Amino acid sequence: MFSGDKRILDFGCGEGIVATELAKLGCRVTGIDVSPELVDLARSRAELDGVSDRVELMIGDLSGAGLHEQSFDFVLCNEVLHHVDIASVFPRLLAVLKPGGVMAIAEPIAFSPTLQKIRDRVPVEKDASPDERQLNGADLAYIRSQFAEVDAAYFNLFARLERFFPYAHKIDQGHVATKSALIAIRSLDCLLAALFPPVRKFYGQVVITGRKA
Repeated sequence: MFSGDKRILDFGCGEGIVATELAKLGCRVTGIDVSPELVDLARSRAELDGVSDRVELMIGDLSGAGLHEQSFDFVLCNEVLHHVDIASVFPRLLAVLKPGGVMAIAEPIAFSPTLQKIRDRVPVEKDASPDERQLNGADLAYIRSQFAEVDAAYFNLFARLERFFPYAHKIDQGHVATKSALIAIRSLDCLLAALFPPVRKFYGQVVITGRKA
């Protein structure tokens, strides 16, 4: 899918992990992020990976990026929209996407106010910044309405328990028992979301893929 001479916009590219991987596949990637420090890291990563000629990196937001309309085959948004005003940013993202182009979006969600209150009261450190919020049902309805074709996959129901597992952040270092438990939890999440759609309102993450008309 991400191959050949495709043009991809990585909105909120961070330190450029995804951008450089896509460039290795032969894509031409434009990455945008508001953090100068992260963009500097992304530039270093592109140089080390030998793909600087296929990765263009920009500091700022869409309003000042000067991107041409209908210029990208794909747009990626990995946990960025919950930091911004969706109503103002999303139309700009859609505008730079070519007709028939695809946008992939991964965002945290909170459909249940009760579950959100419980989350806020659990004495576990949360990786969150002051300006962010989880997307709600109205946000997703708006996003879905902007595409001619759209699909959504839900994740992170029981996977929220991962933070209580020892070595959850080191599963690549031989912690076999922890890795097996995490795989089982994530598989259960996917199974329940597929078999019992009503439980999706309790999930914590969504991945949306939409095709522009």
